[in-house]
Amino acid sequence: MQTQTSSTLKVTLSRTKTMSALSLLGIAMLALLIFSIPLTVLAQSPETKLASVEVKTSRIPQYIELDARVEAGQAATVAAQTSGRILTLYYDVNDLVSVGSPLLEITSKAQSAELAGAEAELAKAMAINQQAQAQYQRVSTLFPQGAIAQGAMDEARATAKTSEQAISAAKANLIKAKQTLDYTVVSAPFSGRVSERHVQQGETVSLGQALFSGYDPTSLRLVTHLSQRLYSRLIPDAKGQFSTYFNQTNFTFEQVTVMAFSEPSSHSHQVRISLENQPQLMEQLVPGQWLKVRFMDEYTEGLLIPKSALVKQGEFTGVYRLQGADIHLTQVRVTKEYGEQLQVVSGLISGDTIALDAQLAHAALIKPNHGASQSSVEGN
Repeated sequence: MQTQTSSTLKVTLSRTKTMSALSLLGIAMLALLIFSIPLTVLAQSPETKLASVEVKTSRIPQYIELDARVEAGQAATVAAQTSGRILTLYYDVNDLVSVGSPLLEITSKAQSAELAGAEAELAKAMAINQQAQAQYQRVSTLFPQGAIAQGAMDEARATAKTSEQAISAAKANLIKAKQTLDYTVVSAPFSGRVSERHVQQGETVSLGQALFSGYDPTSLRLVTHLSQRLYSRLIPDAKGQFSTYFNQTNFTFEQVTVMAFSEPSSHSHQVRISLENQPQLMEQLVPGQWLKVRFMDEYTEGLLIPKSALVKQGEFTGVYRLQGADIHLTQVRVTKEYGEQLQVVSGLISGDTIALDAQLAHAALIKPNHGASQSSVEGN
């Protein structure tokens, strides 16, 4: 009898320990669940009154997104207009250059010699012309007296005119020689940034060889393309129909040029969007970048909520819906962003009231409150 009683006591103690361990494990899991996701619904106390917003049906613009490339409206490649060896490079890639600043210098011995020769030719032509004009004056004085034949008179007149034309030709050659000498110092055609240097110091360059490439950072624009289907849906004036959302800021473009003709290769219409009136956006972009531009197509009806009202925990998204004095965590599904608002496609209906600030609502849920009502989580 004592053996049977001892055995029964051991089994009872073993079951008690097992049930205690399971109870502790259940309490720990419940605590983990409660503190990892705020699913409790509490009654709002007067001192924790939350700011709220009523969900209403709104007229939502529908956009078609297009890929746009940033390019410079003013860009150029400077080429050599004379030949020679590069003596000095004054700028390099990424440098800012002012209009008229020297970019590089080329040897000028040959050009200086051409200039000296042109000056000498001009002096020679002027001397010959002086002699020819004097001879023509003498012949003109003697011809009426019959001392000079008609042939001599015509020859003197022709020589005088030819010498005058020779001076004009010599002056033109002199201007050309001076300009060629000036070409040995290559200057920037406009203010901007150097994007590429095509030559090295000491390199010999020839006429027409590329030297520097650059662009004006204040002349940036966006270039995209519209298919024939989208082009037909444009209103006559594209002003205000294109926009972009960049670095949490929405930019609407007013200077938009849509080409009336389609490109033969793609059968699409090119769209050029000037950034002249968007300096805040322009200073954040460089040529070659890509970004999304939106083309406003039509309007639809839908629900919008503020971004501040959304709760995100892993793959869960929801809002704190207010019903009387209670706070309900309601799962929702959102799609597109419209500035500081999000479009809700499920989980809410028009007329629902939600907490404007999800963080404050979360704090109200986890704050000890003896007036709490029964816990609840709502799905969509």
